[in-house]
Amino acid sequence: MSLDEASGSPNAGMGAALRAGIAQLSERQEFTFTLYKRLVLPADGFVFYAPAASVTPPITTPALSFTTLGSLHLSQTTIQDVAEAYSRQDVIFTTETKVVEFEQLEPDLLYVFELPNGSLAAFNGQRKRYDPAAIWHYTGRALLPYEASQFIASPDDIPSDNVVSNSLPFWLAMSTDSLPVYPSFLVPQNAIPPYVAADIGSTDGIGASPLYGPDYSQSQLVMETVRFTFYGVRGNGVLDFQRALLQNSGDASEDKSYAVMNIPVPTDGKKPQSEFGIIAQQKTMDLQVNYYQARAREEARKLIESAFITITTE
Repeated sequence: MSLDEASGSPNAGMGAALRAGIAQLSERQEFTFTLYKRLVLPADGFVFYAPAASVTPPITTPALSFTTLGSLHLSQTTIQDVAEAYSRQDVIFTTETKVVEFEQLEPDLLYVFELPNGSLAAFNGQRKRYDPAAIWHYTGRALLPYEASQFIASPDDIPSDNVVSNSLPFWLAMSTDSLPVYPSFLVPQNAIPPYVAADIGSTDGIGASPLYGPDYSQSQLVMETVRFTFYGVRGNGVLDFQRALLQNSGDASEDKSYAVMNIPVPTDGKKPQSEFGIIAQQKTMDLQVNYYQARAREEARKLIESAFITITTE
């Protein structure tokens, strides 16, 4: 038995053969990864990414970019949907050494690299790892065309007004340090409870037609269904949130932002993890509400004026 085999070296046995295959297939190709910073629009929680080198103050750790050797496996599928037609590109990046830079990232940072065809790509998993093989497989997908608008050149390109056209600004305005409120699907990675996620289910018009202002601004009376999902919030905490919802509601004559149309009731959810034999402290509450769209825009402007500086890194 060789010294490499006895020590479990990656240069022995299966590992040696696989690493030699990677080197031959990739021709020792190098890939450069660039660090991007997650930026959040305060008005409605919309997420954008900009190169970390463009934010102020500058980021010094981790590295703004790094280069590593690897082999790239790329598969493409043509997708034709109602409003999109594009090629989905799935990526597997195989390396001879673990990319430690990925493990050093904070949740609001992301390493992105450019495919040979010019598309941006990132990883969301490290799969099929087998120690004797002594190689690493990182899997991800190229940036989809309809997501391209979320990658910007610098924080200066962040929109000056809200993106969404629904009631979300009302609920984000209820966010506090002790109980933050996030848009559904945009909860920060690995967020620790307590927090609330607000999901807008549907928006329907109530007024026969929009109202137009002297400057051609437009507003319409609409109704929506909103589901609030709570994690790590006890019964009394959810009731406090419910009370705030009801106290902030009214009708136009009371100069309120929205009117509640149902009786929102907190209910307990079941979110188990079988490995530990536990369930999460999950609760939900459904709300039916009506409001004028102009009110939501006013609330969004207030959020931007009071919190716009939060889109830059500290």
